[in-house]
Amino acid sequence: MAYHFTPHSTTGYILFFLLRGREMFTPVNENLRAKVPKPTQGPEQQIENLKARLRQAYKSVAKTNRNSCAENKQNVYRAGNK
Repeated sequence: MAYHFTPHSTTGYILFFLLRGREMFTPVNENLRAKVPKPTQGPEQQIENLKARLRQAYKSVAKTNRNSCAENKQNVYRAGNK
């Protein structure tokens, strides 16, 4: 559970969010959560908002992974030329 709840060092995102599109709540968190009124948006708008959040998260993760991959490639190249 800790793996799914900890932000990844490369992407900065929690794996649970990337898989489910929402933050992970544990029983301890449920007791501490503020009482928020019911959303005023309809289900269609909620789905569109979820899709937009996930789209943005996936773009960010893809960009971060490309940068990390390029950095790792450079490190391997430097290590091979020593």
